[in-house]
Amino acid sequence: MTRIDDHTHAELDLTLNWTSQEIHHSDCFYAPYVNTWRDLFPEGVMEGLMGHSEGETLKFHFPAGKIVPPRSSDRVYRIRHEQFGACAKSEKPIIPRLGRFYPCGLTSGLPGIYPENMHPMRVMDVGKDEITVDLNHPLADMEVELQIRIRTVRQSKRERGGRVTHWGEEIVADGPGMQAAAPGIMTDFGSAPLFAGEDEEGEGPFCTPLRSASHVDERSSRILGEVYREQVKPGCKVLDLMSNVVSHLPRGVEKEVVGLGRNEEEMAANPLLSKHVVQDLNENPELPFPDGSFDLVLLSHSMESLTHPGHVVREVHRVLQADGSFLVGLTDCRFSTKATRLWIELHPFERLGWVLSLFADAGFRDCFTRSYRNWPRPYEDPHYPFHTISDPVLIAGGVKKTS
Repeated sequence: MTRIDDHTHAELDLTLNWTSQEIHHSDCFYAPYVNTWRDLFPEGVMEGLMGHSEGETLKFHFPAGKIVPPRSSDRVYRIRHEQFGACAKSEKPIIPRLGRFYPCGLTSGLPGIYPENMHPMRVMDVGKDEITVDLNHPLADMEVELQIRIRTVRQSKRERGGRVTHWGEEIVADGPGMQAAAPGIMTDFGSAPLFAGEDEEGEGPFCTPLRSASHVDERSSRILGEVYREQVKPGCKVLDLMSNVVSHLPRGVEKEVVGLGRNEEEMAANPLLSKHVVQDLNENPELPFPDGSFDLVLLSHSMESLTHPGHVVREVHRVLQADGSFLVGLTDCRFSTKATRLWIELHPFERLGWVLSLFADAGFRDCFTRSYRNWPRPYEDPHYPFHTISDPVLIAGGVKKTS
């Protein structure tokens, strides 16, 4: 069996585990080709990998400020209102909201910050004359555990140089940490008008593309199904909200699945549904089921179009049995021009934080988030080879507790 040394290539699953305000977060990143001769990891990781082989899992613990730069007060700025949004291309004004994230490039007059800078900054205070923005990494205050599962190890041929990848930087880039609320601050996700349906594409600070297909790719669907599998027990009664032809549920487990959605034909073609109910939750957010009817409720890739999300989440809490779970699957794409304005404005990871805020308001406990990024897109996918990376999978979960 080949073991990792200075002359091997490895295929790894990297998972960043961390906790914020009693909410557990796991951010998973697929590393398909780790070159031990030239690639980089956080201090001590590469040395720890040496001598280990396929199938093993290792864990590395890092205090705050080790896997990302430590928090610095020099990265917190007070700016005038006219310095915020000055570089935005959108014709619509961008309103700074407390606790929310925005690209650093939206500011003007800060040292080393240019309009193209998309690194997130958090609004920590909005005063009459000034705005306080924090440019520190969202994970700067977090202790983290880096879990590495070794998928394959193979001997490399003669090295001739090439691209150097810092896998520690890869896993913490583009979102992890943004799903957590700032301590002592209630994030302002806006009021009711932000939930009005949008027919135009719109431009948000973190712009997400439209997708002509109606579903995520097959690999992302399988990843989501594996997470769902953890919650599906024999005899489990499941409610699939905003249901359509695909439920992303695992096969091979005895369960009853009820679908609720807007399209009769799509649900009738879904082989996993035991029965289905036609209802538009934007017209009527009341669920037509008695209290405690289900063990598990799923909402997959449809949160973007709900105009009464808080009401729906409270209804889910009502129809769940005690210790029942609610899982919401998200991605960074939107499949309809009916996405709400708020959804368009939020960074994909920040959407997890928004869902967690709805969970908290409804009374859910034992909440968690997961993310899965950088998996290869299947060759047979219609968007390949224009998109070679699978759609990211982001999941928020919570449990109904009676005490």
